Amino acid sequence: MKKFYYILFLLISHNIFSQTINVIDELSRLPIPYTSIYLLDNNKIIGGLSCDENGKAELPATNYEFIKISSIGYEDLTIEHKNVKSFTVVLKPKATELNEVIISNKTVETIAYKGKKGRYLGMLKDVEIIIYFKNRFKKPVTLKSFSFATKKTIVENKIRIVMYSVKDSTKHSQPGEMLLNQDIIFTLKPAHEGEVKVDLTQYGIVLPPDGAYIGIDVIDVYDALGKYSFDKQHMNEFETINSKEKIFLSNHKYTNKGWENINDIWEKTLKTTHRMWGKKKYFVIPSFSIEVFTD
Repeated sequence: MKKFYYILFLLISHNIFSQTINVIDELSRLPIPYTSIYLLDNNKIIGGLSCDENGKAELPATNYEFIKISSIGYEDLTIEHKNVKSFTVVLKPKATELNEVIISNKTVETIAYKGKKGRYLGMLKDVEIIIYFKNRFKKPVTLKSFSFATKKTIVENKIRIVMYSVKDSTKHSQPGEMLLNQDIIFTLKPAHEGEVKVDLTQYGIVLPPDGAYIGIDVIDVYDALGKYSFDKQHMNEFETINSKEKIFLSNHKYTNKGWENINDIWEKTLKTTHRMWGKKKYFVIPSFSIEVFTD
């Protein structure tokens, strides 16, 4: 009998303390997978979550004023929390112009930073990791691929490619606006080791003359049984190179921390807490690289 009441309590609590939201495309009426939902209070991000592959999410009933619903290629939508019930949200696609890609007789060039192999860093869920890519050609060029390398993976990840414009190419404190007009999501399987190369040819993505920030956003983690994992120990790791270049930024999406320049933080921290702060091995950047088509 006690067990019955306990189960009943859980069911009632779920209905009272969570709300189901479904996010769909205004035109196609199809679900928009992995949409970002930000919980806002006093104009600050106090939490958030991502929709699943079916565009569905369970909103917590904690204290917050608004929810902001955001997905690459769509107009953002902000809704007052008190007006939120279990419902379907419709996002309007942004008006975008697709770039025509002609790849015949094109030269392919690689843009990457050089350095000795550094330590591995964790691929945390809901954390964007980007580096600045300088465009040495000083003209728009089309991306062919994006690559990074991993230690032998232990879980499955759903990963989104992200790309931002440059606000300040000297301080690198935060990126500018999102440059992609659609989601580019791929799966990283367990037991993978070494290079991960994502073909971007079909998307017609242009690297601006002043360069861009490009990287990854881990949006889902699944354990060895294929079940969604909340365990922070279930974390894959990516390869880095030793470098003091302050072009490595990260963003814990669903917190109010905002973008952080990682090597800048390490320098300031190690100067005050570690006498070995000047050792080069403490400073790394992801070993990300891109290929571009040139004339």
